[in-house]
Amino acid sequence: GGLLGLKPVISPQPEGVRKLAVLRSQAAQVDFALTQIEQLKRRGAITLALLQFSDNEGWLRQVVLPQVQALLPGSEIQVVPLSLTSGVHMGPGTWALAVCPFIDSHP
Repeated sequence: GGLLGLKPVISPQPEGVRKLAVLRSQAAQVDFALTQIEQLKRRGAITLALLQFSDNEGWLRQVVLPQVQALLPGSEIQVVPLSLTSGVHMGPGTWALAVCPFIDSHP
């Protein structure tokens, strides 16, 4: 995919990993991620977001983080590296986003 400029967007699902999209640019990746956050917010509050980076921490903090913060004011947002194994297998420029919805623990 990288040779052709195509970047798959994958997501773990109960039945296994699922390809959600194939995008051509970092800007398209960011737009896709922000759209996903907006859709999830419609279903309820998001209390935590996790952004992960491979070799692109500066870009993630300067470009992606402010946009996620704008969509999720009041949510905790953590920025951490991907595991070394993930970074090696997925290649340079890889980044990830995970969110946790508000879970009411009181019945």
